[in-house]
Amino acid sequence: MNKEIIRELFNNINIWKKNGQRALHKPLLLLWALGRLSQGNDERFTFQEVKDPLTEMLIEYSPPRKSYHPEQPFWRLQNDALFKIEGKEKIRVGKNGNVLVSDLKKVNPLAGFKQKIVKVLCADPKLIYDLVKQILERHFQPTQYQDVLSAVGFDFQHVFSEVKRKRDSRFRQNVMDAYGWACCVCGLKIQVGKSIIGNEAAHIKWHNHGGPDIVKNGIVLCPTHHKMFDFGIFTMDKDRRILVSGKAHGDGAFQKLILNLHGKEINKPVFKKDIPDKDFIYWHQEQVFRSPAREM
Repeated sequence: MNKEIIRELFNNINIWKKNGQRALHKPLLLLWALGRLSQGNDERFTFQEVKDPLTEMLIEYSPPRKSYHPEQPFWRLQNDALFKIEGKEKIRVGKNGNVLVSDLKKVNPLAGFKQKIVKVLCADPKLIYDLVKQILERHFQPTQYQDVLSAVGFDFQHVFSEVKRKRDSRFRQNVMDAYGWACCVCGLKIQVGKSIIGNEAAHIKWHNHGGPDIVKNGIVLCPTHHKMFDFGIFTMDKDRRILVSGKAHGDGAFQKLILNLHGKEINKPVFKKDIPDKDFIYWHQEQVFRSPAREM
């Protein structure tokens, strides 16, 4: 087993896909397990050890669901040639292919990376960081990296010296020009000389989930509203009116920054052809927004 094979195994994990939906079960479990390994803990862990922290992360970072299933990645990662489960012969699988949670709780098996993978990872901590970056860049937005890393026990500065993203270099310039370089939510535009400070071009449908680098899939946001948008604190309806999540709460600053804007239309781009596409907005509503929305 060498580093390139391990990179390929991580890159090719089988992720559930349906109509552009985000599935973070395996990526989050892999990050959690890598964090545990990097801290010098036993590379093996029981289902009961990972069940609660993984559920909490799924609630925090996955699209809203009626229920969350940490048992699925725990069991299914062995099919990706990464994990080994000890005592799996005592655990039953239903006709639908899903492991029986009652058996997992009863047996509480040990699982973890295969020993030949552990040996390579422990000998090369940089490879662990590279794999963490690989997972983050594929499944999350840069505004989320620091929070996700903290949740799984990594320090952002140790993992990232710089964030490299393969994006269309014209995307930022085109989106910023379309909105006059001002945040389309709060109107913030700070200029020092000829430089505009702080504002960012945000993807509505995320680039790493098939969102194209076109103006109709972008809006200009200040850093605060960009992070709120990527964490699903607010979204837009089909008429581009701001919808604030009923799950989000805060102090007076929260009310000023976003709650008072609930129901108001975002600032329009200069040209009608650049107005955000409704399909991208719908994806953000379904896959990022922390529904339900507050009442108008």
